[in-house]
Amino acid sequence: MAQSDVWGMKLRAAVEADLRLAGARDVSYVEFGGWALAEELRCSTEGLRIALAMYGLAQNLGGCIGLSNATRRHRSSSILRRIGGRPLMADGVELPAYYESQYSCEMEILRFDSASPNPRYEAWIDEIGAHLLTTPVIRSQYHPARRERAMESVEVSRSEQSLPQ
Repeated sequence: MAQSDVWGMKLRAAVEADLRLAGARDVSYVEFGGWALAEELRCSTEGLRIALAMYGLAQNLGGCIGLSNATRRHRSSSILRRIGGRPLMADGVELPAYYESQYSCEMEILRFDSASPNPRYEAWIDEIGAHLLTTPVIRSQYHPARRERAMESVEVSRSEQSLPQ
């Protein structure tokens, strides 16, 4: 879509408007992407829980506005619309779905605002967000001089406890 003579400038205008809004609200601007579910978990609540966890995480981190390229195949875009994803708009016009040849499917660009999920899911988002605050996080130590990551230390988020040996 970004390469389209018809839609490329509208896409750019929509993203720039959201960047300005994120700056004015002092929240991050992000891309939600790369979520995939094993086939046996499709049509279960797990896809919904993963998407709602992103709202909980974003709210815990101070909020965000973001975009996601979502496939119509397997109904990902319709699930994301139900929880609060909105069509990306430019000059009052909804950007259309587009065909992604790499994945051989129709895609939509959806917009998210962590401050305005579908009210139907707010209790679940709050519950998941509270759980995330107590979830241990393991991270690697980054060494800029070597330009690589090395597992030299392990940290547990929000705790001074050490991991079981």
